[in-house]
Amino acid sequence: MKKTVILMAVTMMGTLVQAELIGVNFEGAGGKPVTGTAGVVAQGNWNNLSGNDTSTPVALINASGGVTGISVAWKAKTGAVSSSLFVTEDQKLHYGRMEVNVNSYSDNNHIAISDISFESYDLYLYVSGWVDNRNGYAQVLQGDTTTVVGSELGFNTYENFPGTHSESTSTATGDRGTYVLWEGLTDTDINIQWKDTGLNVGVSGFQIDGVEYPTLGTLLIIK
Repeated sequence: MKKTVILMAVTMMGTLVQAELIGVNFEGAGGKPVTGTAGVVAQGNWNNLSGNDTSTPVALINASGGVTGISVAWKAKTGAVSSSLFVTEDQKLHYGRMEVNVNSYSDNNHIAISDISFESYDLYLYVSGWVDNRNGYAQVLQGDTTTVVGSELGFNTYENFPGTHSESTSTATGDRGTYVLWEGLTDTDINIQWKDTGLNVGVSGFQIDGVEYPTLGTLLIIK
């Protein structure tokens, strides 16, 4: 009897699985290291980075303290700190920041993240200001190109950490938040740039939430 071989692509359905969390805290000038659990997606083992300029990429660890293969280099005009308290871990994340104090994008203010190996990931960019209602814009570029990934995001900041994280989606006074969010990014190398529309506003850190999707398998059927 003749047998027929049928190959079928089968999608294994299921819930997205969190692959890895990576958190970076920019201490700015005199900021505080995050030594416990912090972030929108709560995690420990934050990478605490000082200074407002580095030409040598820094290797990053994940929330479990493991090596990731991902590195970051950054540059800003200056480092600064908020006038807020720094008792809780999220207050410490909000406390220090990097500022550019210019209303234009430039390679002189950027965060270059390299060798991101996730199929897809969400990027949280933490922002803060010297006083309430400092605002600005941020964008993500593809590697060292001028291709914008996703959308340019406007934000409005808090002076003091408000107790819980909230997303800012515009520069409007009533839309203050502690972070902006890009979802579903897939690029291996990205370059974050930001600009402000008022002085003393900047980036406090970022968090990468890597996710894995259900796999596409092949089912072999013999008749």
